[in-house]
Amino acid sequence: MKVKIKGLDLKKMYGFTFLNERKKRKILIPKTLENEVVEIKLIRKGKKRIAKVLEFYETSKKRIKPKCKHFELCGGCALQHLCYEEQFSLKQQVTNNIFGFEIPGIRANKIFGYRNRMDFIVKKENDKIALGLREPLDYDSFVKISDCKLMNEESFKAFKAVNENLKNLDVSVYNQEKREGCLRYVVVQGTNKTNLVSLLVNENCNEKELEKLKQLSKDERIKNLVINYTNSLSDISQDARFEVVKGNHFLEQRFLDYIFKYPFNGFFQRNPEQFEVLVLKIKEMIKKHIPYHSERTLFDLFSGVGLFSITLSDLFKEVKGYELSKEMVELAKENALINKIDSKKASFNQTDLYKTELEIMDKDVVIFDPPRAGLGKKMIKTILKNKPEYVIYVSCNPRSQMADFNIIKENYDLKDAFWVDMFPQTAHMESVLILNRR
Repeated sequence: MKVKIKGLDLKKMYGFTFLNERKKRKILIPKTLENEVVEIKLIRKGKKRIAKVLEFYETSKKRIKPKCKHFELCGGCALQHLCYEEQFSLKQQVTNNIFGFEIPGIRANKIFGYRNRMDFIVKKENDKIALGLREPLDYDSFVKISDCKLMNEESFKAFKAVNENLKNLDVSVYNQEKREGCLRYVVVQGTNKTNLVSLLVNENCNEKELEKLKQLSKDERIKNLVINYTNSLSDISQDARFEVVKGNHFLEQRFLDYIFKYPFNGFFQRNPEQFEVLVLKIKEMIKKHIPYHSERTLFDLFSGVGLFSITLSDLFKEVKGYELSKEMVELAKENALINKIDSKKASFNQTDLYKTELEIMDKDVVIFDPPRAGLGKKMIKTILKNKPEYVIYVSCNPRSQMADFNIIKENYDLKDAFWVDMFPQTAHMESVLILNRR
């Protein structure tokens, strides 16, 4: 089917056209630009139609040559065919559309080599294990990967080591439909000094295959190796039970003037260098918009390993962090000690924030960076009931962030806002709102 690209879908940053001009049945076509003429093949029908390009007849003047050889097929990136200035301009347009007004954006310091973690699916090709990613929006696809321009230096070093060694190992690969096989996922992570590889294996993986996988520890490029076990029927890349084969099960990241430990199966910001820029901007906003902040308590909700609690502790009288994961809470306490922050200054509590209402004083400040789905009804109820004087809302999903703000804006005014391009070459960004109770 030969079509002309009508424009860019600002949610996915994919080109789109219409199957039927009268009914406006949209088709998303990844890696295309407005006014390009292409031959396409539908790969998904129904309400969300997806197509792939078979041939380009006319290309946009804005198109540039992607840096990565896998870009045309791989779903890891969306925008390598656009120069960075065009990418940033598109994201500014997205935030303008979502919020209904223009908020300032902060450009990325690094547009490649910034990502500290990648999760790779595994498959047998010619009886050899291959690592890969999926095509855009096509769950059943597999794109064999030998390079990735997004990974930072240490994570890429670990990836190369695993990729080379796995080819020579006679180990079965998990089949999702048959629920059998051993190796399910390979996750590589890297900081500015070290790396960690975790291999997700099926719970009933036999001992011979496990011993073969453990041989990866002999490669000096792999600094830490973990075997991660699961019996889950869901398509997950990490689980709770693990065995340390080499090194440790956690990583240490220098962030601003602090050190943070975080577990291989826990969360830490995927682009720490750029997140430093975001935290520094938040500190600037606090000084500008929150009077007497040094006399107030900061409630850090979804506190993780204590990143906000610790880096903002110097601006507040006291900081209280709340997090569901017991291990993350313990690591937050340890991180506070590592950074010489007294427990009276920063405390951490295990709490299910989606089920628990907290008691927050009306003069207090709340900061949260929730999952992509947003705050949830219980958390919104907590905010509306307690009415903290200031709210700092950090989000990796401006759409759910704006939906939450629309619920609480009867009680809060927007004092300031900005967004940061945390993930160049992709459609993702991080946005921050600072709200003041009326």
